[in-house]
Amino acid sequence: MFHIFRPNPDAAAKMHPADAALAPPDSACMMEVIAQVMAGLMQTGSFLGCMNAAAGFQVQPMPNGMQVAASRERSAGVVMAETVVGIQFARATAVRLALVAASVYFKNAFKAEPDWKLQETAGRQKMTADISLNANAYLSVICEDGLVDSQFDGKVEPGATILLELRRKN
Repeated sequence: MFHIFRPNPDAAAKMHPADAALAPPDSACMMEVIAQVMAGLMQTGSFLGCMNAAAGFQVQPMPNGMQVAASRERSAGVVMAETVVGIQFARATAVRLALVAASVYFKNAFKAEPDWKLQETAGRQKMTADISLNANAYLSVICEDGLVDSQFDGKVEPGATILLELRRKN
């Protein structure tokens, strides 16, 4: 597993100037990105390539076999591996990402309301849930507040990340 937060006390100083005046992404925008990621997984069984057809996203392969995709317009960045994907949203909160965007998407798509567990540590919120996909697999879902680099340009700002990991049932 990989960790995509970059702790930095000077985040405001490094915030991308073009992003400073932008509003947080709305729930519909976050749901669209989650839906795109899940559509790729359901079609191919992998998160790799799930953003190739996503409008407004620039996709780049990484030397380690992973891929990244970013959309300044959506304030979103996606890190893709075979069975794990991390989606970062600048200026979003974990609670809104989990309870609104992810919950509504999974309830509509899989008829399964996530059973979220909330943890707070040092003022940061983290929500976790497991969502059954079928008889053989489930998603481990983590939504966490932190500093994100949604454009992969080294400039971080407050935001939230949703981490989806495909796991097999025993």
